[in-house]
Amino acid sequence: MPSSSDPGPEVAPMVGAEPAPAMSRGVQARLAEALLLTEDPSASDSLRAAEISAWYRSGGADPLAARPRARPQLPSDGPTPFWLFCVPFEDMLDSTGADPTRLPQEAVRACWRAVEGRVAAEPGETLEWGLAALAEKARLDGTDLDPAAIDVIGGRWWPIWQQSLTSAIADARAGHLEILVGRNGRKLLAEAETVAAILRLAGPIQRLKGLLGPPPIAHLSSAQKSAIRSELESLGRAHRREVWSDPRIVAHVVAQRLENPAELFVMTAQLELGAVSEHGKRLGEAREPLILARSAKQLAALDEMPPTGSAVPEIIAACEIAAGALASAAELEHHGASAAYLRELARLQEAFAQRLGTTIMPVLRAEIVAPWQDGGEDARSDAAGVLRAEAVARGLARLTRSTAPIGAETAVRPQIAALLDEIEAIVARLAEGLKAAADRGETAVGSGAALVNAVRTLELLAGSDRAHALVSTHAALLNAAWAEAERDIVV
Repeated sequence: MPSSSDPGPEVAPMVGAEPAPAMSRGVQARLAEALLLTEDPSASDSLRAAEISAWYRSGGADPLAARPRARPQLPSDGPTPFWLFCVPFEDMLDSTGADPTRLPQEAVRACWRAVEGRVAAEPGETLEWGLAALAEKARLDGTDLDPAAIDVIGGRWWPIWQQSLTSAIADARAGHLEILVGRNGRKLLAEAETVAAILRLAGPIQRLKGLLGPPPIAHLSSAQKSAIRSELESLGRAHRREVWSDPRIVAHVVAQRLENPAELFVMTAQLELGAVSEHGKRLGEAREPLILARSAKQLAALDEMPPTGSAVPEIIAACEIAAGALASAAELEHHGASAAYLRELARLQEAFAQRLGTTIMPVLRAEIVAPWQDGGEDARSDAAGVLRAEAVARGLARLTRSTAPIGAETAVRPQIAALLDEIEAIVARLAEGLKAAADRGETAVGSGAALVNAVRTLELLAGSDRAHALVSTHAALLNAAWAEAERDIVV
């Protein structure tokens, strides 16, 4: 496995998303006011002082954070009985039939055909009527289908369908039912048994899906981990009495919703869940392929992102997700991971580090120094770029920490060291501009603001000690510029 034994060039400790101590608050206050000087009062898209100050008071929450993607849409014909049948394992459906970690749609439809003919029509208020009424209410309200209402209807039908499917499987094994035989009869029966096992545990599965929210889920919060642990341990206690309630089945279904399924599998490996059932073992064998496939997909997605400044927020978010998934995947080494799995994981980690060093870091570096590329003395021209550069710097600080567990920080730290030198060179150039203006008896307000902006960006990457040293070095020039600027500040 790759390691972080080679730390690369010496770089000051990373700070992260929180403001650094010591001089940080003072610099933030000055920066909030300095950015006011960059405003053009006649411009409709100018940054307002109140907005900037509030942004800093909030601790600099990243305005570039990617938004979660929307939940998959219903089929074009609306909610149908077959759709409801599939809801507990909706995240496992595979239209290709080539993914060993999921359920082929062809097999699921065969299960539905076997079930559909065995369940007697419901008198009075039919299932179709109930689903149609639910869809109509959502249409009138302008909302999605009510998840609680879906669980209520499904809670009545999933046990019925599970019992019917279990009966159909028994008949097929006895040679009395051809629907579940076909050309791949043994495989189809195994998949039907998995569907039946999931339907039996639909209640816990739906509860956890409701807790997690719509996919894709980048990582589990501490509250989510606690709730999942409680649910699985409760099922584990029941599993000691009844073999059908193996919590590993629930864990595998829910893991399909996660960008980092290893995070859940590591947690379940540490719990006392009782003996492994046949279905739990079958799904457990798909654990490693699922983790590796998810990480490979994440790396492929990085290759598809355009290496441009506009894609930087998505690039940072995708890198953090990929790094977290690879780090969690490595923890399975202590929980029975196979040698083949560990070899493939090491290859993925090396591929990720290579992408970081050659493709991603140059884009992030360019975005961070962009506000000072065109002369740099006049910060008035790119106030929005300064805030964007700081957001990218925060993301890079987080990314460096998240890559450490998999050894990929060795591809990042040398370039951060070069980036810090570049920022210090920018600060030196701006200071020269301030001094030249002072020698002429002038006050370069724009250069003063730009210098503070550059120091703040360096602080986010290297810590307050290194930033404070720069501020102290140029304190006299800054104070002179500030005395002139304060007279023009309007709050």
